[in-house]
Amino acid sequence: MACAFPVPPPPDHAEVQLPPVETMSEGQLRGTVGVFCGGALTPGASADLGARKVDAHGSTAYWFPREHPHCVGGVS
Repeated sequence: MACAFPVPPPPDHAEVQLPPVETMSEGQLRGTVGVFCGGALTPGASADLGARKVDAHGSTAYWFPREHPHCVGGVS
């Protein structure tokens, strides 16, 4: 059965190397804080880093990392 909500194509930031998923906080995984700096994000002041796949206990899951535009790439 096909997913009713296809994952959108990744933006230009798709090649940004992210920290390992296992090291991230719940906020980083939910997209409420930056994946690099850990600072709080607001809808208008964040960069979408594209949908990413991760193996979650034998199933594929998607997560949607975000970061402040000036922190993308791990430099704040």
